[in-house]
Amino acid sequence: MADNDLLAGDAAAESWQHTTDFTQAEMWCGSALYPHQRLFRLGDPEQFFLRQCIVDAGPITISDITFGADVRMDCGSFHGTYHVNLPLSGRIQSEHRGTQVVIDPTRAGVYIPDGDTSLPRWGAGSRQLCVKIDRLAVEEALAAQLEYGSAPVDRQLLLSPSLDITRGAGRDWAQLVLLLRRQLARDDGLAREPLIARPLVDALIHGLLLATDHGGRAALAEEPVAAAPAAIRAAVELIHALPAEPWTTAGLAGRCFVSVRSLQEGFKRHLNTSPMAYLRAVRLRHAHEELRAADPALVTVTSVATRWGFANLGKFAAAHHALYGENPRETLRRAR
Repeated sequence: MADNDLLAGDAAAESWQHTTDFTQAEMWCGSALYPHQRLFRLGDPEQFFLRQCIVDAGPITISDITFGADVRMDCGSFHGTYHVNLPLSGRIQSEHRGTQVVIDPTRAGVYIPDGDTSLPRWGAGSRQLCVKIDRLAVEEALAAQLEYGSAPVDRQLLLSPSLDITRGAGRDWAQLVLLLRRQLARDDGLAREPLIARPLVDALIHGLLLATDHGGRAALAEEPVAAAPAAIRAAVELIHALPAEPWTTAGLAGRCFVSVRSLQEGFKRHLNTSPMAYLRAVRLRHAHEELRAADPALVTVTSVATRWGFANLGKFAAAHHALYGENPRETLRRAR
């Protein structure tokens, strides 16, 4: 991608692996991607190096990888994950299930769990984020969108082999990957907080289903049926009973035995809001009560906001002021 400045300035906070030894590189790269893959050096041996950083969050692993010389990678035919190679610079030739794709800063490569896969030429200096997503997590996400509950679909999705990342949903999805990768690479990143990480991971998985073409894509565009009031009441009760739970819309829908889209439509129809907006309002009230009762010498607005899942402090402050007529710092300063 041309605008990958979301990754700028984080090198000191990340755990990078760097080697010029080919055997070591093959082992390290295998640990990041697939242990059974084979790596072949094509370019000048004197220029060869591997530089990589691996981060993960639940069902998602993101590996930031650069080779100093041209290489070929044979990945075999079984991987167990859905996979997207998101380019940051350079050019990489890809072949998956007989389809050839040129990966560059305008186009990502997309792979499903089964099928012969190789990268015939990973260009020297080309940097890409290799995004692996657990197969079951992707298929359960689609089922949760379309079906009653969240039983997995009965076969793997045939995702389109490439994704335009210069515009629309493809660009938005790529930006989300960059954001999650940056946050996970930092020990103090907000994505280390479960209330923030789980919705981000959920959004990335569901976003991939919306950004790529596949057999279930047309069904996702159909008008959803609103969940019954009883299901909405059940979701509301769960939110109030467990406000600190790292809820996602999919998680709530599964507990209420409805699809994600039905739950969203039901909240819109009966409460004129969304499940996550309702959850944020409940958490805002809890954050306000915590600020009122806190010791300003021991507690900060940032710590309270983060604990209740508010990643953007500016938006947290604005929402707090709109509801309570004062900034969070003012509430904390006059705490009992």
